[in-house]
Amino acid sequence: MIYLYNFPMDNITFYHIQNEEYVKNTCKLIEVEYLKGDKILVRTKDDASQEELNDVLWLFSKKAFIPHGSKFDDKASMQAVYITTDTEIPNNAQTLILYNIFHLTEYDKKYFKNLAVIFYGSDDSHLNNARSLYKSLKLEGYNMAYSAAALDGLDDE
Repeated sequence: MIYLYNFPMDNITFYHIQNEEYVKNTCKLIEVEYLKGDKILVRTKDDASQEELNDVLWLFSKKAFIPHGSKFDDKASMQAVYITTDTEIPNNAQTLILYNIFHLTEYDKKYFKNLAVIFYGSDDSHLNNARSLYKSLKLEGYNMAYSAAALDGLDDE
């Protein structure tokens, strides 16, 4: 069953990752959000990105296992972190992380309380798409934060 929370999206952060550890830094952000206690939906642009995150998350953290699954796994509604390419929200997540994708639906804007947009600093298409989404949300009146290299240097102690 899907519940419509109808939260205003009040916590929007654009993470500009500027090193080569794009996947690892994304997993670190997922871990940080997971440890806050919210369920998370990670939306990716394609199945390859989805499964890359899915695979890395299995062994990523020395602190704690991050329970997660993808659209290729069973029991999607029970996943604390659900990784998908679709607009479905089977785990009733409060936080949306966009990974390699820069599109929000109107439903996303009403449903999710938190949004993290992760983009890679050395990819011109990422930069342009992130700027476009940022400008669009700004015109709609959303307050956003921008964090350059926010996750660089975080280790997995």
